[in-house]
Amino acid sequence: MKEPLPYEIFQCAQYENTGDTPLITPLTDIGTVRVVLFSFKAGQQLQPHQAMSDFVAQVHQGQVAFTVEDQTLQLATGQVLLVHAHTTHAVTAITEAKMVLTLSPSPVR
Repeated sequence: MKEPLPYEIFQCAQYENTGDTPLITPLTDIGTVRVVLFSFKAGQQLQPHQAMSDFVAQVHQGQVAFTVEDQTLQLATGQVLLVHAHTTHAVTAITEAKMVLTLSPSPVR
């Protein structure tokens, strides 16, 4: 059995100095679940797209505008959002932000 490996979100998060998209850091992928860290500078975006898996988005720092289909929600530190597979969504950082996505099952498998 492998030993558990903790992640310190704030140490993993880095920010891209240029560009319109956040830095995306995969933290783990065990097939049944994939965990990904998004590090946004204010104004950076994820353009509208769909995921192949259900996912939970957790804002760990800052604020983001999270658009699901035609509805935009403002999420802040400590808030969580469930998005179902094949649902069009987009994200825009209102402030510098850190967001963790937990996808299940992993879309890579």
